Formats: sequence, structure tokens, C-alpha cells
Amino acid sequence: MSTDHMQSLSNTAVSALFDAASSTNPTPGGGCISAIGGYLGVALLLKAIRISARRQPTETVYAEVEQQLLALAARLMQSAQFDSDAFGFYIRALQLPKGSDVEKLTRRKALQDASVAATEVALDILDLGNTVLQCAAQVHEKVLPTILADVRASVEFVSAMNLVARENAQANLSGLALGGTLRERLSEAVAQHAILAATFK
Repeated sequence: MSTDHMQSLSNTAVSALFDAASSTNPTPGGGCISAIGGYLGVALLLKAIRISARRQPTETVYAEVEQQLLALAARLMQSAQFDSDAFGFYIRALQLPKGSDVEKLTRRKALQDASVAATEVALDILDLGNTVLQCAAQVHEKVLPTILADVRASVEFVSAMNLVARENAQANLSGLALGGTLRERLSEAVAQHAILAATFK
């Protein structure tokens, strides 16, 4: 997965990203765009933490969670690009020739590999989202009431990202005869998200 592509995505203007997402091109799609939404959700949580820390300088949890979130933000942006790349690999696999038995076998293998890769990316995003929600759970009762809406916005962005990641993983797994380990990982991540989401209700 190209680092150059990742850098181009991270440096893309919002208006250009809108144009790309609304085009008829296969990528960027829902997984990529929702991961960027989760990335922005991390930014809002960081805002809430940093503003609250200025008023509560003796609260040590803010600095610790801030460092975790900065690392998570970088991984989310990377995963957004990986999601777009993985879907691109799948589209190219679909376009492989299938005239001969050998070509059919090669195409089938390429499609399976692409589906596995796309599922792994979706599950990585889901795991990252759960970790962000764990961070939010550590601070949401400590941040200033005036900035609590930004925490709520962060939780909603990340939860939407997780929903899309779950649906993408399910769709990819539906085409795989194997994938028991991936299915188990999905089930565990979805259950964890449900527990975390209940924290904010």
C-alpha cells in the first residue's frame, strides 16, 4: 500500500475529498471516508481534553489520553488510505480475465486475497475506533461542561465509523468460504463497541 497515496490523502483539501467521494469512481468509498470522519472525531476529543486541561492542570489523565489519541489519529489516517487501496485491489481482481481455467483460478485467488485484505483493514479500523472510545470514556465525565458537546460529537463520528467498518467486514466475509478467525475477531469487536457505546448513554 503506497506511502505516496497515504500522503496524498492526508494532504487532500476537504473540497477535493468531497468531489472524490461523490464521484462515480470506486474509491474513496464509505470505509475510507468514515475513517476520516473518525480521525476528525479524535480531533474534537483532543480539543475537549486540551481546553479542560488548562482549567484543571492537576488532572493527570488528560496528558496520558492526549498521547494515546495522537497515535490513534495517525493510525486512522493511515487506515483510511489502506481501506481505499484494499478496495482498489478488489476492483482490479474483478477485472482479471476469466477465459481459461487457469485465468479463472488466478482471478478467484486474487479476489479471495483482496477480500481478506479488505476485511482485515475494516477490522483494524473497528479496533482503532473502540480504542478511541475507551479514551473518551476515561475523560467524558471530567471535561468541562461547556465542551462536552465536542466529546459527544467525537463519540458519534467514531461510532459511525465503526458501524461502516462492521458492515464492510460482514460484506467481505460473506464471500469467503473460510475466515473463521476473522469472523471471531469481528464478533468480539462488535460486542466491545456495544459495551463502550453504552457508556455514553
